[in-house]
Amino acid sequence: MSGGKKRKRGTDSASDNQVSASSKNYTPVQRDLLLPHYPLVRTLRQHVLASLPDSSKVRRKKIAALGSGTGASEIEAQLAHLLDTALVGCNQPVPRSESEESTWRQWRSFSQRGDESYVTISNGIASSIDLQSEILDFVIWQLFGRERVGSWPKHLLCDGFRRSARDDQPIRSTVAGVGILYPNFHVKALRETPWPHLLALLGQAGERVMINLLSECSVFLKVDSGLDNYLQLTGWWQCS
Repeated sequence: MSGGKKRKRGTDSASDNQVSASSKNYTPVQRDLLLPHYPLVRTLRQHVLASLPDSSKVRRKKIAALGSGTGASEIEAQLAHLLDTALVGCNQPVPRSESEESTWRQWRSFSQRGDESYVTISNGIASSIDLQSEILDFVIWQLFGRERVGSWPKHLLCDGFRRSARDDQPIRSTVAGVGILYPNFHVKALRETPWPHLLALLGQAGERVMINLLSECSVFLKVDSGLDNYLQLTGWWQCS
């Protein structure tokens, strides 16, 4: 049988160039569905490791090793599974810019929290549950703040939320100036195990990493049923 005809390549096949050197490291979902929408696609574990500052060497070792040893607790196994199966799509590498610093200043003003760098996955989960909920409130508040009055952020975390014109509207939320029309599954899931545990594991850098993940990236969870099925948990409505 003669050699097959080569497929034509146009100048617009940028995604092929992005993954040609390491395509074996990408699943079909990453390569064929997500990379056309996001310049950078990686697992959640890869994302948080890349997001930690250079000084977080101990944290990086703990996260890299999580789930690899024997005798891991149930929550550690659950968190390791999330880190290795969830995919994160980003429009750019984790920023270190004036925009990020502005967001950080807004968060410090919003939260009025002190330094909680002592928090760990084992002894600080109660605090991390509260902190994770507050981060979600902040991200929703910030997303609405980016939009002009009268418009609605096309972001999954804002689904079911609307600006409140008055404090006496029927259903109020914990987000200032934003009311609830109906429950948001995505927000509920991000408040629950193992997300606060991930926040605790990230330590002092956790707030920055989580805020950036939820506001600037899209997260896709692997679904057990079917083959290579994913559910978008957070992010802008870019993929269909």
